[in-house]
Amino acid sequence: MRCSSRLLVAGLMVAGTHAAHAQIEVDTFHNPGDENDNFGEAVAQSGDVVVIGAGTGPNAEDVPVGAVYVYDVTDPGEVLRTLSPSDGRVLDLFGSAIDIEGEIVVVGAYGHSLDGLASSGAVYVYDITTGQEKKLVPEDPTAGEGFGQSVAISGNIVVVGVPNDDLSDIPTNDNEGSVYVFDLTTCNQIDKLRAPDATPGDRFGTSVAVAGGIIVVGTPGHGGSIGGAHTFDTNSLQFLNTIVSDSPQSFSAFGSTVALTETALLIGAPLASSDDETAAGVVTASDHAGATELHTFSSGAEGDEVGRSVATDSSPSRGAPSLAVIGAPGDDEAASGAGAAYVINADTGDIVTKLTAGDAQLFDLFGSAVSISGRYVVVGAPNEDTNGNNSGAAYLFLLDPPCPADLAEPFGVLDFSDVFAFLVAFGAMDPAADLAEPFGGFDFSDVFAFLTSFGGGCQ
Repeated sequence: MRCSSRLLVAGLMVAGTHAAHAQIEVDTFHNPGDENDNFGEAVAQSGDVVVIGAGTGPNAEDVPVGAVYVYDVTDPGEVLRTLSPSDGRVLDLFGSAIDIEGEIVVVGAYGHSLDGLASSGAVYVYDITTGQEKKLVPEDPTAGEGFGQSVAISGNIVVVGVPNDDLSDIPTNDNEGSVYVFDLTTCNQIDKLRAPDATPGDRFGTSVAVAGGIIVVGTPGHGGSIGGAHTFDTNSLQFLNTIVSDSPQSFSAFGSTVALTETALLIGAPLASSDDETAAGVVTASDHAGATELHTFSSGAEGDEVGRSVATDSSPSRGAPSLAVIGAPGDDEAASGAGAAYVINADTGDIVTKLTAGDAQLFDLFGSAVSISGRYVVVGAPNEDTNGNNSGAAYLFLLDPPCPADLAEPFGVLDFSDVFAFLVAFGAMDPAADLAEPFGGFDFSDVFAFLTSFGGGCQ
C-alpha cells in the first residue's frame, strides 16, 4: 500500500468560445496539448468544477503520460490546474478514467507499471485546493491487469474497477474481473469484491458507480456475453443483487456503463440492437434492486451506440427532476460519426434535449464521455481535430431551468419563499440565480429574468 503526498504543478491557459445552442449556452474546451492526446475521453463534474482527461496527454516534460485538466464553469477559458502523476511513465494512460466529489479528484492510470509489473495499473487522488497527491495500488498487483480502468468516489471511499483481473493467482487471461474498495483517508485497501457467480470473460469492473449506499459494478460479459450489473452495500460491502436486462441480447455490452440516481440505476448497452437497428444502443433504467425496469432509452438509429457513456447528477437541485446524460458517439445527425448526447429525465426516460457540437466534424465521437452537475453538462469529443488529429475537445452546455423562479418549497407554487431563495442565491453567486446573459456574471439581467419568470407564473 502506498499513500505518499506531493504538491501539484500550476496549470496552463487555454482559450474558450461562447455561443448559443437552442435552449442552452455552449463553451468549448479545446485541448491545451497536442494531437492524439484524446482530450475529452473522460469528463467529470462537481459543482462548478470540471475535470477533463487526456489519457495520452503530456506531462510537464512533454512525455505522453496522460493529463487531467481542471476548470471552473464560470471561467471556462482558464485551466485552473493540470494534474499529472509525480512518478508517471510513458503511456500510463493517466486520465482515461476520472471522478470527482467536492475538491477531491480520482484518476485512473491503468497503464502504469508498478515495481516492474507492466500495466499493473495505479490510481491517483488529488485535492485540487491544496495540491496534495495520493497513490492507491492493490495489495496484489499483477502485470497486465490494468488496475484503474474505472473509478468512482463517494465520501471516504474510492472504488476501482479491474475488469482484466483473473480469479487464479496465476495470470490466465480469463478476465473474470474484480473491484477494489479503498479508505480515502488512510489509502488502505478495505476489500476486494468479486461477482458471486464469476465466470471467465465477465469483465466485472468495466464500469463502477457509487451513491446512496450502493456500489454498482458493470459486468458486460456476464452470462456468456449477455451482460449485467452487480450491486453491493457501501457500508458492509455485502453483495446485494445481480441485474440483467428484461430483453437480453448477446454481445450488447450491457453493463459497459453504469450510473445511479437516488431512485434509479442506469445501465448502458451501446452495442444492443433497437428496432432491428444494429448497435443503436440502449440504456435501461431500473430500481436499485433491479426488480422493476422503469424504462429503456434508445435513438433507434443504427450505429449510434447510445449508452457508450452515461452520467447522472450527484447532487440535483431541490425539486428538479433527476436528469441523466447519455452519450451516442456514433450519431450521424451533424456529420458521420460526429456524435451526440441526450439529456433525459432519469425516472421517466423522457427526452429533455439532444446535444450536438456546433462545430461538429466527421468522427469527432462527441458523446464518448459525459457528465452533469446542476444545469451544466459536459460532453467529451476525443477525436476532435482543432489542435491536431484526435487532439480532442469537450463542450460545456448550460441547460434552461424548467422554471427559473421556482427555487424553494413548496415546489410548483411561486411565493415569497422563492423570492427569498433567489436573493440568497444571487448574493452567494450560486448558479441557481444565474438566469440571463452574460452567464457567469450576476447583475440586473438575472434579477429581471427572475422577476419575469415569477410574474409569468413560469408559463
